[in-house]
Amino acid sequence: MEVRVEEEEIKEALWKQGDGKAAGVNDLGGKVLKELWKEDWGKKVIKWVLEKGLGLEYVLSQFGEGIGVMRRKANKEDYSLPGSYRVINLLDV
Repeated sequence: MEVRVEEEEIKEALWKQGDGKAAGVNDLGGKVLKELWKEDWGKKVIKWVLEKGLGLEYVLSQFGEGIGVMRRKANKEDYSLPGSYRVINLLDV
C-alpha cells in the first residue's frame, strides 16, 4: 500500500514535542529530529521512513519499547500504597 504524508503534517507533529522532554530508550529527544528536519536531506529521510513504514503497515519494534519511571505524587500520606505513585513513560520518537 502506498502512503503519502504531507511535510506540514510531519513538521507539526515534530514541533509539538518539547525540546526539554526526556529521551526514550534510544536517547534521542525531539530536538534531534527538529534539527535534522531543518536540512533538506533530513526532511527527505524522515518523510521516506514514515511513508515506507506506514505503507508496509509495519512499526519498528524500537518504537514499541519504552522506559517507565516511577514518580511520587505530592502530599500523599502513605507512600507504601501504589496509588501514591505515577508512571512516566519515556518513548522513542
